[in-house]
Amino acid sequence: MSVAVEYTKDLGDCYESAVNSFMENRWTEFGLPDKRNSWTLVHTMCAGGGPIEGVRFGHAFLFNREMGLVIDLANGRGGLLPAPRYFKLGGVNPDKYPFYEYTYAEMLEALVEHETYGPWGDAYDEIAAIEDDSVKAAGLSLSEKNTK
Repeated sequence: MSVAVEYTKDLGDCYESAVNSFMENRWTEFGLPDKRNSWTLVHTMCAGGGPIEGVRFGHAFLFNREMGLVIDLANGRGGLLPAPRYFKLGGVNPDKYPFYEYTYAEMLEALVEHETYGPWGDAYDEIAAIEDDSVKAAGLSLSEKNTK
């Protein structure tokens, strides 16, 4: 199977990284139990900082609701953080912005159906629309948002 990377091309690897982290049980590298069913893949929105302060953009990471933990290894950085701290640092707001959670089986199904790392379906539509509006409101173009 070939998986396209069109959504995040040249803008980061969070969607690909989150999928691969789920497939590789990356939480075990942090000494956590090998319980895949405790984790979900999340597609949501974060807030930019620095030159893109306030710009909302699509993002993906792994979430363990029971333990209150997030794993984000995008762009070769990040790691394991308490969810409340991660949400605050990244401006993640599940009550205000799209917040889609996928089990491992749901993720595999979506990968096959959409042939991309994400976001998928309604999540794509909602995230892309908010991101486009946010980027335009900041006077940027999509290709510029991570390079300024």
